[in-house]
Amino acid sequence: MEAAGYEVERCADAASARKAARKRFDAVVTRILLPDESGFALLERFSSDKSGAPALVALTTLLDA
Repeated sequence: MEAAGYEVERCADAASARKAARKRFDAVVTRILLPDESGFALLERFSSDKSGAPALVALTTLLDA
């Protein structure tokens, strides 16, 4: 995404994502399984925030083959 000119903020867990979300993002890409909270719960927190949810959301997961 950076190569395409987008600014990227990397977060290791939901707690750091919530801190980073103090600034408004156009899109969020997150895993469903995070170390400290589910990606679903993280997005619920974003949507209940007064600034609103990001315009685009992508949830990812890793399945065992």
